[in-house]
Amino acid sequence: MSQEQDVVTKAGYIKLKQAIVTNNKGERVDITSLIVEIKLFEDLFAPFMTGAITLLDAAAIAEQIPFFGQELLALELEGPGYPADPRAARKTLFHIYKMGNLENLSTKGRVYTLYFQSIEATIDLNSAISRTFRGKISETVKTLAESPEFLASTKKVIIEESANSEVHTSNFWSPTKNIYYLANRAVNKNGA
Repeated sequence: MSQEQDVVTKAGYIKLKQAIVTNNKGERVDITSLIVEIKLFEDLFAPFMTGAITLLDAAAIAEQIPFFGQELLALELEGPGYPADPRAARKTLFHIYKMGNLENLSTKGRVYTLYFQSIEATIDLNSAISRTFRGKISETVKTLAESPEFLASTKKVIIEESANSEVHTSNFWSPTKNIYYLANRAVNKNGA
């Protein structure tokens, strides 16, 4: 395929370059060649990306790296909207939380699906914050999103500066529940 034909031209087109699973012992397995289908889900009304990968596993990867729900999935993707070069790849790390739809296929191996979500989703599900925050709402949201004691996100997040401050006590809420609450009370510099 020529370089001109390989350029991403369709909206929503994403090309998977590589998929690697790492278990809790640090053992890595490249599953790229086993992938039958990959689904990525982004939702305007959900704070985290999720997905599912269906594998045709003739190499018995599930025996090499048993899936206990502690594995990491590193996806290298390329597509539109990435840096200046439309073929530039983006590496994203996910947490595998479930294996399902297992089906044995006589001599060809097994077919199964790995369900995954962003690392921040797993952190959010396992966090219950009991603390009082004081100051500008935008600064509190930034702390909740980026601080290692909360979501610890390293992703680029754009937080518009708020004009108002608030004393906010979190009653064992997750980081995202706190962020939603604060976003509903925030006022920007234009008074909106």
